[in-house]
Amino acid sequence: MAVVSAAVVATAQPATAEGPLFVSVFIETPGPRGAVAVIGDSVMLGSAYEAPLVAGWGPSLARMLADRGWGPVHMAAGVGFQAGKFVANNPGANMSLWLATQRAAGFDPPVIVVSIGPNDIIACSGN
Repeated sequence: MAVVSAAVVATAQPATAEGPLFVSVFIETPGPRGAVAVIGDSVMLGSAYEAPLVAGWGPSLARMLADRGWGPVHMAAGVGFQAGKFVANNPGANMSLWLATQRAAGFDPPVIVVSIGPNDIIACSGN
């Protein structure tokens, strides 16, 4: 885990046999626009990196949202993440589970930003 500042905690986990590449950014500073969660699959992954976490990257989308008055901001993105609860063999790649975990911990924002690629759109079957 890398601490970016007193208000920002960013983590990155490399892809392994046990799970996908996963990046999360938590900015706990309240903002006048209110709390927001940002979740996504590999389409969103590059937007999750903070400059100190990966040299030459940043700021993260979470940082840009916080700079524009949102907060707290909780963001998670990962390779292979899926939007629904249909990832039986890889629960770590489940955005719905991540949101449920955030809610159980007391973070239940009124705004949730979701970025998914074509693999999730196809699985939604028009619903």
